[in-house]
Amino acid sequence: MYEISKLVKLEKSYKKRLFSHFSDFFRDYKNNFKDKKIHKNFISRLTDLDNLQYGKGFYLILTDFELNTNQCKFQDNKLKVIYRGHGSRIRKRVESHLFNDSYNNNKDGTHYPVCMKLELKKNGININSGVYENYNWKVISFSMIRSSQIMREQCEKAFDKIYGKPLGCKDNL
Repeated sequence: MYEISKLVKLEKSYKKRLFSHFSDFFRDYKNNFKDKKIHKNFISRLTDLDNLQYGKGFYLILTDFELNTNQCKFQDNKLKVIYRGHGSRIRKRVESHLFNDSYNNNKDGTHYPVCMKLELKKNGININSGVYENYNWKVISFSMIRSSQIMREQCEKAFDKIYGKPLGCKDNL
Protein backbone atom coordinates (compact mmCIF):
# COMPACT_ATOMS: atom_id res chain seq x y z
CA MET A 1 0.00 0.00 0.00
CA TYR A 2 1.09 3.63 -0.36
CA GLU A 3 1.63 6.27 2.28
CA ILE A 4 0.03 9.56 1.35
CA SER A 5 2.43 11.54 3.56
CA LYS A 6 5.39 10.23 1.54
CA LEU A 7 3.64 11.07 -1.73
CA VAL A 8 2.90 14.60 -0.51
CA LYS A 9 6.61 15.08 0.28
CA LEU A 10 7.57 13.76 -3.17
CA GLU A 11 5.12 16.10 -4.85
CA LYS A 12 6.36 19.12 -2.87
CA SER A 13 9.95 18.28 -3.78
CA TYR A 14 9.01 17.88 -7.45
CA LYS A 15 7.17 21.21 -7.53
CA LYS A 16 10.10 22.94 -5.84
CA ARG A 17 12.55 21.58 -8.44
CA LEU A 18 10.27 22.62 -11.32
CA PHE A 19 9.84 26.09 -9.84
CA SER A 20 13.62 26.44 -9.53
CA HIS A 21 14.13 25.26 -13.12
CA PHE A 22 11.61 27.73 -14.54
CA SER A 23 12.90 30.56 -12.33
CA ASP A 24 16.38 30.06 -13.79
CA PHE A 25 14.89 29.93 -17.29
CA PHE A 26 13.06 33.25 -16.89
CA ARG A 27 16.02 34.98 -15.21
CA ASP A 28 18.07 34.29 -18.34
CA TYR A 29 15.24 34.81 -20.83
CA LYS A 30 17.34 36.83 -23.31
CA ASN A 31 19.39 33.73 -24.07
CA ASN A 32 16.61 31.19 -23.56
CA PHE A 33 14.11 32.95 -25.83
CA LYS A 34 16.24 32.03 -28.83
CA ASP A 35 15.08 28.43 -28.43
CA LYS A 36 13.23 26.99 -31.44
CA LYS A 37 10.37 25.90 -29.17
CA ILE A 38 9.48 29.52 -28.42
CA HIS A 39 7.37 31.41 -30.93
CA LYS A 40 6.53 35.12 -31.14
CA ASN A 41 3.43 36.06 -33.11
CA PHE A 42 1.80 39.45 -33.62
CA ILE A 43 -1.97 39.10 -33.46
CA SER A 44 -4.60 41.44 -34.91
CA ARG A 45 -7.08 39.11 -36.65
CA LEU A 46 -8.53 35.78 -35.65
CA THR A 47 -6.72 34.10 -38.55
CA ASP A 48 -3.39 35.18 -37.01
CA LEU A 49 -3.99 32.51 -34.37
CA ASP A 50 -3.45 29.89 -37.08
CA ASN A 51 0.28 30.55 -36.61
CA LEU A 52 0.15 29.58 -32.93
CA GLN A 53 0.93 26.08 -31.77
CA TYR A 54 -2.09 23.95 -31.04
CA GLY A 55 -0.92 21.70 -28.19
CA LYS A 56 0.34 21.98 -24.64
CA GLY A 57 2.38 24.93 -23.50
CA PHE A 58 2.85 28.19 -21.65
CA TYR A 59 2.12 31.58 -23.21
CA LEU A 60 2.44 35.30 -22.63
CA ILE A 61 0.10 37.94 -24.04
CA LEU A 62 1.79 41.29 -24.58
CA THR A 63 0.40 44.68 -25.61
CA ASP A 64 1.02 48.40 -25.67
CA PHE A 65 -2.49 48.94 -24.27
CA GLU A 66 -1.68 50.85 -21.09
CA LEU A 67 -3.16 50.12 -17.72
CA ASN A 68 -1.45 51.87 -14.84
CA THR A 69 -2.07 49.02 -12.42
CA ASN A 70 -0.15 46.36 -14.38
CA GLN A 71 2.74 45.43 -12.09
CA CYS A 72 4.35 42.92 -14.46
CA LYS A 73 7.85 44.01 -15.50
CA PHE A 74 8.36 41.74 -18.51
CA GLN A 75 8.59 43.62 -21.82
CA ASP A 76 9.50 42.70 -25.37
CA ASN A 77 10.05 45.56 -27.82
CA LYS A 78 7.93 48.06 -25.85
CA LEU A 79 5.08 45.59 -25.41
CA LYS A 80 4.33 44.57 -21.84
CA VAL A 81 2.95 41.25 -20.62
CA ILE A 82 -0.68 41.69 -19.62
CA TYR A 83 -1.47 37.98 -19.15
CA ARG A 84 0.36 34.70 -18.73
CA GLY A 85 -1.15 31.26 -18.81
CA HIS A 86 -0.87 27.64 -19.78
CA GLY A 87 -3.04 25.03 -21.39
CA SER A 88 -3.36 21.86 -23.37
CA ARG A 89 -4.77 23.69 -26.43
CA ILE A 90 -2.84 26.97 -26.60
CA ARG A 91 -4.48 28.25 -29.76
CA LYS A 92 -8.01 27.83 -28.42
CA ARG A 93 -6.97 29.24 -25.04
CA VAL A 94 -5.56 32.41 -26.60
CA GLU A 95 -8.71 32.75 -28.71
CA SER A 96 -10.76 32.72 -25.50
CA HIS A 97 -8.70 35.66 -24.21
CA LEU A 98 -8.30 37.85 -27.30
CA PHE A 99 -11.28 36.97 -29.51
CA ASN A 100 -13.78 36.07 -26.82
CA ASP A 101 -16.93 36.49 -28.92
CA SER A 102 -15.56 34.16 -31.60
CA TYR A 103 -14.52 31.63 -28.96
CA ASN A 104 -17.97 31.71 -27.34
CA ASN A 105 -19.60 31.10 -30.74
CA ASN A 106 -17.36 28.11 -31.47
CA LYS A 107 -15.92 26.53 -28.33
CA ASP A 108 -15.09 23.38 -30.27
CA GLY A 109 -15.69 21.18 -27.24
CA THR A 110 -13.41 23.26 -25.04
CA HIS A 111 -14.80 25.26 -22.15
CA TYR A 112 -12.69 27.87 -20.36
CA PRO A 113 -14.78 29.43 -17.60
CA VAL A 114 -12.01 31.90 -16.70
CA CYS A 115 -10.26 34.18 -19.18
CA MET A 116 -8.06 37.24 -19.11
CA LYS A 117 -9.81 40.02 -17.21
CA LEU A 118 -9.24 43.62 -18.21
CA GLU A 119 -12.77 44.74 -17.34
CA LEU A 120 -14.70 44.03 -14.15
CA LYS A 121 -16.91 40.94 -14.31
CA LYS A 122 -16.00 40.26 -17.95
CA ASN A 123 -13.96 37.31 -19.20
CA GLY A 124 -11.81 37.92 -22.26
CA ILE A 125 -11.77 40.77 -24.76
CA ASN A 126 -12.07 41.27 -28.52
CA ILE A 127 -8.91 42.89 -29.87
CA ASN A 128 -10.46 43.30 -33.32
CA SER A 129 -13.05 45.83 -32.12
CA GLY A 130 -13.67 48.68 -29.71
CA VAL A 131 -10.93 50.26 -27.67
CA TYR A 132 -8.55 47.31 -28.06
CA GLU A 133 -8.27 47.36 -31.86
CA ASN A 134 -6.02 50.44 -31.84
CA TYR A 135 -3.22 48.66 -29.98
CA ASN A 136 -0.57 46.07 -30.76
CA TRP A 137 -0.94 42.52 -29.46
CA LYS A 138 1.61 39.75 -29.39
CA VAL A 139 1.69 36.20 -28.09
CA ILE A 140 4.88 34.44 -27.06
CA SER A 141 4.25 30.72 -26.74
CA PHE A 142 6.46 28.04 -25.25
CA SER A 143 5.93 24.54 -26.57
CA MET A 144 5.65 22.01 -23.73
CA ILE A 145 4.31 19.03 -25.66
CA ARG A 146 4.64 16.25 -23.05
CA SER A 147 4.23 18.48 -20.01
CA SER A 148 1.86 17.92 -17.11
CA GLN A 149 -0.44 20.51 -15.60
CA ILE A 150 1.79 20.61 -12.51
CA MET A 151 4.80 21.52 -14.69
CA ARG A 152 2.95 24.32 -16.42
CA GLU A 153 1.57 25.68 -13.15
CA GLN A 154 5.11 25.89 -11.74
CA CYS A 155 6.11 27.74 -14.89
CA GLU A 156 3.38 30.31 -14.17
CA LYS A 157 4.44 30.66 -10.54
CA ALA A 158 8.09 31.15 -11.49
CA PHE A 159 7.17 33.80 -14.08
CA ASP A 160 5.10 35.67 -11.47
CA LYS A 161 7.92 35.49 -8.92
CA ILE A 162 10.50 36.90 -11.36
CA TYR A 163 8.39 39.54 -13.16
CA GLY A 164 5.26 40.07 -11.08
CA LYS A 165 1.77 38.82 -11.83
CA PRO A 166 0.31 40.44 -14.97
CA LEU A 167 -2.82 42.53 -14.56
CA GLY A 168 -5.13 40.33 -16.64
CA CYS A 169 -4.66 37.25 -14.46
CA LYS A 170 -7.91 36.23 -12.84
CA ASP A 171 -7.37 37.39 -9.26
CA ASN A 172 -6.00 40.84 -10.06
CA LEU A 173 -9.37 42.55 -10.68
